[in-house]
Amino acid sequence: MTSLNKKRNIIFNLGFYYEFPHIDGYNTIQATYYVYSGIKMLLLKEKLILSLTANDLFRTDHAKSTVLSNNIRYTFDNYGDTQYLRLAVSYRFGNKLVRVEKRNVSNEDERERVR
Repeated sequence: MTSLNKKRNIIFNLGFYYEFPHIDGYNTIQATYYVYSGIKMLLLKEKLILSLTANDLFRTDHAKSTVLSNNIRYTFDNYGDTQYLRLAVSYRFGNKLVRVEKRNVSNEDERERVR
């Protein structure tokens, strides 16, 4: 996460997911990868939060695998459509500061025992 301004109220995130090729049982699974990104804005003294998130920006999250059975090669290319764009808005009502009252234990013996 990187702040885009001095006030640190605009935050940008960019990430990359990569799963190495591997063998799972009879399946030889190819590498899987995708890029995701997001931006968050803190407004109105950080009470209003706007965020925009995008997943699988380049539509590359495919599950590709190959199975060899009885000298026949089966190849699968599954795309589960993990690409999305999400807009979220949240607002925090009330005070940020919470007053904590000191409470007395009614039983003095219990209080002494705990010490």
